[in-house]
Amino acid sequence: IPAEPLFRSVIVQVAFLVASVGLGVLLVNGVHLLAGAVLGAVAFAAQAVVSPLITRGLPGRDRGFLAVSQQNGITAIILALLLEPDFPLAVGVIGPAIVVVNLLHAAAATAWAARRPDAVRSGQHG
Repeated sequence: IPAEPLFRSVIVQVAFLVASVGLGVLLVNGVHLLAGAVLGAVAFAAQAVVSPLITRGLPGRDRGFLAVSQQNGITAIILALLLEPDFPLAVGVIGPAIVVVNLLHAAAATAWAARRPDAVRSGQHG
């Protein structure tokens, strides 16, 4: 069914929006930018360090993309919401961390892709 992927995409977008609103509502306890930035940078760095160790045998280009592929989205938001009752500052730290990780991902993936843009367009690896 051709409409099925579109339907799934819409469902995911709606779920992300609902989770984001829930996260935003809980930010009334304050935002902790420095702690969030540090957490986001450390989470991104951990992905970059561990990824080459677990992707041995893949082409170098794929390994590079996987190393910079740390993203945070709906799962991170849901975890923050689940932690909030026991850790009241969780959302104030995790919210900014999600933004930092996604910004680092966008910058690093763009820089990595710029190394061989012809390979990205044609689907070649190596």
